[in-house]
Amino acid sequence: MNSANKMKVVTAISFLTSILATTASSLIFALPASAGCGLLGLEPCPPKAIPWSQWAIETNHWLVRSKVFNHVYYSDRHPDINKAFGYNENALKKHWIEAGVNECRSSSPVFDVSYYLSSHSDLQRAFGARNCRKAVDHWYNGGIPEGRQGHPDFKASCYLNRYPDLQQAFGGKNYAAAIDHYLSSGRNENRNGKCD
Repeated sequence: MNSANKMKVVTAISFLTSILATTASSLIFALPASAGCGLLGLEPCPPKAIPWSQWAIETNHWLVRSKVFNHVYYSDRHPDINKAFGYNENALKKHWIEAGVNECRSSSPVFDVSYYLSSHSDLQRAFGARNCRKAVDHWYNGGIPEGRQGHPDFKASCYLNRYPDLQQAFGGKNYAAAIDHYLSSGRNENRNGKCD
């Protein structure tokens, strides 16, 4: 390619980059009210007529899915909550969303937010010692793929390493699949998720 053509390509790339930067900025800061939620407005928004916690429960938001939250475990682990709600799944989910996260309560056999935050000094530096809401988000979106331990009694890498059938099925680093397996059947099979 001669220098004249190279200059045309560089100019075209520069022009497109400036358009994309302007467009992205406009999308982020000037979305119409009818646009969705999330950074680029691509996620659905909860209806304004119902509380966010109710919408999260009805849509099975990740915050109330089994990796993060198990209503029986949550009720059994916290006697005050058990006394107030028994095993009413929706009431327990609502409590977890509205209060339990901020109170840093343990919510699942594979995830205890207090343990997660206290075990990772980088997260404490980033979020503070008690910002459990951000810690929950970090574990679900970053900690699981990184193989970070979220509970003192379960670590996905140890679980995979202990059972060759799971390594064969999921590979050595599919931590999300290991967690799903443990929750769906491994616990009932009395499989061990602890590290030795």
